[in-house]
Amino acid sequence: GASKSENQKKSQNKLEGVNIIASGNALERNMLWRQMLSDCTGKRVVKDGDAHEGTSRGVAILISHAIDDNRHLGKMNREELVVEEEQVPNLRLKSYWPKQKERQDNAIQCLSPMWK
Repeated sequence: GASKSENQKKSQNKLEGVNIIASGNALERNMLWRQMLSDCTGKRVVKDGDAHEGTSRGVAILISHAIDDNRHLGKMNREELVVEEEQVPNLRLKSYWPKQKERQDNAIQCLSPMWK
């Protein structure tokens, strides 16, 4: 089998160019949300096939390391990324999202006096 360092290099190669790793039930289950996130941020979004309930998993990892006096924090990002799905930005929509943000900002400005 492959050595530990070879597996780490493969895992790091999978992370090259990844800007967002989808975590949380809604993002894990909804490809459209991941695509919208990729389009509006201009970043590649991947779904880790091993990270079901990724938010809870991440919290559990942090707690286990905290209980263990933080001795193993450096090893946290050595888990292999299993890319189950990925979304890349749709470059044709690059000008769409800033316009939508401006529309949303205008709507919020119009409505915000109601809550003052």
